[in-house]
Amino acid sequence: MKFSPLKLRTKITLYFLSLLILWNVLILHTVGYLVTKTCRRLTLERGAQMAHALFVESSPFVHYDDLVGLAELCNKHRHAFTDLRYIFVLNHRGKPIWSTFAQGIPSSLLHIEHADQVTPHAAAQLVRLEGEMIYDWQCQNQVLTLRVGISLTPVQNLIHTTIFYLMVVASFGFLMVVFLALFVSKPIEDLTATIERAVLLDQKTDDKAGRRETLETTTIARHFQELLNRLEERTRQLDTSKK
Repeated sequence: MKFSPLKLRTKITLYFLSLLILWNVLILHTVGYLVTKTCRRLTLERGAQMAHALFVESSPFVHYDDLVGLAELCNKHRHAFTDLRYIFVLNHRGKPIWSTFAQGIPSSLLHIEHADQVTPHAAAQLVRLEGEMIYDWQCQNQVLTLRVGISLTPVQNLIHTTIFYLMVVASFGFLMVVFLALFVSKPIEDLTATIERAVLLDQKTDDKAGRRETLETTTIARHFQELLNRLEERTRQLDTSKK
């Protein structure tokens, strides 16, 4: 199966699109990586600060065995931060003192090893709870252990939104590149059409109607017209010599 050759205008458009696709892939990959890395760093910093602050505030309530005050403090923080999923406090033996879990603390959370020591006072471990990615934070001393679960859903939504807007901008870029490529290659197409009319219909190439002139296309058209004139003159000379 033999394919017909592509028009020069089509080739120019494809070249422009290829460069734009490569550029957009590079930009999306780079920006996505930077946004993800920045959001993760900010999430860890914020989580460590939140967990340690709550740990410091809750320590006196645990020390004086004030569970009512501890519950008020934890519920206040939980309502203030929409991404805070759970809080629970353990004593020095690892027994639960208080938690936000109405049905009891899931056993999977009680046996987590916090490998990421973000700060000297707070360690974190990424876990999945009910299909949601959560950073489980742990702050502890010899008396108590505080565990806080902070969801990554807002951060993931921010990353997805950023990538979506980048893709929208890239789509507009595709349209602009197609328009630019067609605009740049229009004089070439006009010149081709003019030469075809001159050859097939014996018209003059200096007819500029409907054509966007450039220096190059004007020069080529002029030289082609000179060639046609010479051929016409040569044809007349041959006809005259035959007579």
